[in-house]
Amino acid sequence: MDKKQDAMVERLVETSNPKVIAELETKIAKLDEDKLRMSEKITQNSKPKASMGQIFELLRELLSNPWNIHDKGPLEVKKTILKTAFKAPLAYDRQNGFRNPQVSVIF
Repeated sequence: MDKKQDAMVERLVETSNPKVIAELETKIAKLDEDKLRMSEKITQNSKPKASMGQIFELLRELLSNPWNIHDKGPLEVKKTILKTAFKAPLAYDRQNGFRNPQVSVIF
């Protein structure tokens, strides 16, 4: 957005037509408003949804017994646990079955 705004300011300086100048000024003002809206959205989304205590308790519970949560949790939780537990996807060989997994540092 900054690059677009800079380009429009340069065009504004080079232009002598009053209609074009007015149009460029309105576009620059609109870009400023859009930039402000985006910064507000970023600050709203950066607030944590849970407190540090809640996050710590959830992590402690997960690390104490990941199989229990994997067994009872929804699909998204299962995928997250698998991504956390293994460094890379499990390799499979048709003749010998699953190869040795690359376990994460956590475990």
